[in-house]
Amino acid sequence: MERRVCVKSIRNGRFVEFEFSIFDADLSVELIMPIAAFREFCAAQNAIVSNADLLSMTGEAGPAPQPVAGLYRSPAQHRFPNG
Repeated sequence: MERRVCVKSIRNGRFVEFEFSIFDADLSVELIMPIAAFREFCAAQNAIVSNADLLSMTGEAGPAPQPVAGLYRSPAQHRFPNG
């Protein structure tokens, strides 16, 4: 099965925020890991990594994408439908 990782951002220059999916990109989980653990995870899962340019080989962060609503966002940033 195809496994995909989509890097969302680098936090504090130490953590990688990413989405992980197996087979269906519409069904994913959002995870945060230290950079070294992220690399091990991707290798162990044999995952295809998109937005990898945010994470250089030295672990330095590139420009962060615009924030989107997710598990690690302030409730004030979420938009919930009325009623």
